[in-house]
Amino acid sequence: MPKKWVSWELSGFKCLFLLYTLNEMWNTFKSKMANIALKFISVEEKLTYMFLESFPKHVHPIVILPAVNTCMNFIVKKMEKKSIHGLIHNGQINGINVSVIQTQMGSPSTAMIMEVLNFCECKTVIRMDYCGGLKTTFVGNNVVETQLDIGSVVVPKQVFLTDGTSMQYLQQYGAVLRENSLFHDHPIKNAASWKYPNLNGKYWSVECDPPIYDIFTSLNGYKFNQNNPDLLWATDSLFCEPKEAMDVWKSYGCNSVDMESSAVYLLGAIFKIPVISVLGVSDLSDSEEYNLFKVNKIHPGVLQSLSVIYNFLYDSLPKIQRLGDTLSKQK
Repeated sequence: MPKKWVSWELSGFKCLFLLYTLNEMWNTFKSKMANIALKFISVEEKLTYMFLESFPKHVHPIVILPAVNTCMNFIVKKMEKKSIHGLIHNGQINGINVSVIQTQMGSPSTAMIMEVLNFCECKTVIRMDYCGGLKTTFVGNNVVETQLDIGSVVVPKQVFLTDGTSMQYLQQYGAVLRENSLFHDHPIKNAASWKYPNLNGKYWSVECDPPIYDIFTSLNGYKFNQNNPDLLWATDSLFCEPKEAMDVWKSYGCNSVDMESSAVYLLGAIFKIPVISVLGVSDLSDSEEYNLFKVNKIHPGVLQSLSVIYNFLYDSLPKIQRLGDTLSKQK
C-alpha cells in the first residue's frame, strides 16, 4: 500500500477521533446545562414537559382527549381563540376554555397523559373519539338488540378493565378498589372460551363520575336507556377480536369496546378527576356488513357521528364548568 494512502487513512482516523471527542464534549455540556435548568423546576413539571412538551400551567381545567387524527383535527378546527403549547392545543368551545391533547391509540399512551394531567389543575377529562359497537348483548340471560348502528353515540357508564395497563394499575392501587364505590368486581365465567387478564380471579370495572354522567345523559338528542346503560369492554389488541372474545363482552352486558377509555376511567377514579367518554360507533364488531376487518367500505355515519358527539360536547361544557366550580368551592 502506498505511503500516501496510509497517511490519508491515518489523517481520516484522526479526524473521526476528533469529531467523536468533540461530540462527547458537546453532549457533556448539554447534560450539565440541562441539569442546571432542572434545578429550577419540579419533578412533576419535568414529567409534564417530557410527555406534553409544555408545562402544567398551560393545561386548562377541562381537557378533551381524542385518540385518532380525524377526531383531533375535527375538534381543533372547531375551536376559537386557539393557541398551541407543545402538544397542548388550547382554545374555546361554546365560550369555555378547553385544552385538547391527542392521546394516540391504546391504553398505555392514554395512561401517560392521565398521569401528567394529575400534576395539572385539571378538573374534568372528556374522551371524545370512536369505539366499536355490538348489535346484540346480554341482559341477564336474555339476548337483546343494542339498537346501536354506525354513527350511534355511546356514553359508557361503566368500563371493564381487562387490558394489560389496567392490570398493572389495579395491582399498584389495590387499596383503592376497596375504598372507592366506583369500582366493582365480577366473577369470571368459566364457560367462556376466551380469557382476559384478571386480578385475584376476578374481572374489575369502574364507573365514570356520576354527576358528569348525569349531565351527558340528560342532553337533548341522546338516546339514554336507564335500564340498559352503555357498558364498554376494554381491550388492547385491536386485531384479536374473534367471536369468542365478543361472546365474553356480551356475557357481561357490554354493547361497545375500545382501547383508551379504561385508562381514562381507571385513573380518573384513582386521581379523583371526573371523567367521561363520549364516543361515536365506527363499526359493528358482530356484524357481517360493517365489521372493520371484513368489509372494505365506510358507512356515512362514521363521519356524521363526529358532528353529533361534538354537539353534545358543545352543549355540555357550560354545565361541566359550573360543576367543576361547585366542586372546587366544596373543597
